[in-house]
Amino acid sequence: TGASWAELVRRRLFEPLGMSRSNVSLRQLESSPDFALPYGESPAGPRRVAFRSMDAIGPAASINANAVELVRFVGLQLAGGRFGDRRLMPGHVVGVSSYPPVVVTGSSAPTTPSTASWR
Repeated sequence: TGASWAELVRRRLFEPLGMSRSNVSLRQLESSPDFALPYGESPAGPRRVAFRSMDAIGPAASINANAVELVRFVGLQLAGGRFGDRRLMPGHVVGVSSYPPVVVTGSSAPTTPSTASWR
């Protein structure tokens, strides 16, 4: 199509789902008028930490959405890729996106499923 992944997500998913405040980059998130800040644990209690950019791995981890809009995205997945009378995602894509990532035995990488993996 010649469009970027971010543009395709906006046009093919966010717009039909009414996800007007959602985005796929840290730059877009930080320029939003309202967003949550990240915190981490420390011996003294919760502390503000820096955002970690997921822009380089966009399709794997970079959808930024509020709870109301995220419910629409989850509903799309639960409906097998349909929203109302429209198919926005092929059923097989929805199926594949709900499985955990490949775990490499002996790797030092974390083995917990990603947040996109919910089966």
